[in-house]
Amino acid sequence: MRWVSLFIVLSMLPLVIGGKAISGFYVEGCKIGAESLNLGTCSADGRYFCDMNGELKDTISDKFACSFGKSFVPSTVCCPAGYVCDSKSFFCKKRVNSCSSFKDYSSCKSNNCYWVSSKNKCVSAQRDFSCSFYTTKKSCEADLWNLGTAGIGSEVCGTVFDAAYSNKKIGFFSPRRKCECKWTGNRCVLSYNVSEEIYKKGENPKSFECQKVINAEGCVSGKQKISWQAKVSATAGGFDNKDGQDVIKASGCVSSSTVRNCGEPLIKLPFFGATNFFVSIFLILAFHLRFLREEFR
Repeated sequence: MRWVSLFIVLSMLPLVIGGKAISGFYVEGCKIGAESLNLGTCSADGRYFCDMNGELKDTISDKFACSFGKSFVPSTVCCPAGYVCDSKSFFCKKRVNSCSSFKDYSSCKSNNCYWVSSKNKCVSAQRDFSCSFYTTKKSCEADLWNLGTAGIGSEVCGTVFDAAYSNKKIGFFSPRRKCECKWTGNRCVLSYNVSEEIYKKGENPKSFECQKVINAEGCVSGKQKISWQAKVSATAGGFDNKDGQDVIKASGCVSSSTVRNCGEPLIKLPFFGATNFFVSIFLILAFHLRFLREEFR
């Protein structure tokens, strides 16, 4: 009975260790290494789908994973770059022709691609575009294509990673719910928040908002040129840009350019290490075991 109570407490109580508060541990969904996926969502690279039962599905080998659990292919699918959700098998299969090679609506649609009428372009998925795709405040804030969470540059959303702050390596995370397309300075930018994972109880965690203006050229022979201007637009909890340069860089909040495979993630994050994770779990269990021992005396 005590062990049952332990797991109930672990799943419901906020975590406090040595006067420290831990956020971000209890997100209902699936885990891929240190990345968290909410129920019913697709991983940034399109390889995995977290179903409504919290089971992680491989979109290449698990049926209906690429269609978000549906028995038909929806307008938005979950597949890696260069793959298509097959309407017969419901597995992600290698695309024979690049979507950018189709120049009209009919051929684009018949090959399971997406026609963007405002651009007269055929694309494979949201990952071919960024928030900069929107040219009005209304379309930016509506974000009908979900570019704030699935477009170019959004790979950091929903991830946990290690980075040095003031020469001390600690955990940071970027909550998916704070990733969005934001209208600022007469243009649509990608905005996301990065926050300290463990912090003192009663204090605000060190955090900052990053804004990116992304310029993505069309896909040519499966390749796409991308450049972006990034800046820290706001800070909280005493976050210092100078002390947090490693955090800013690790979260991808730096200006740069690259040539990628169409639909491929822009950055790969230094995820929260396995050692750190298991040490944290050990400390959490130790604390709650002591707590329960006092309760049941």
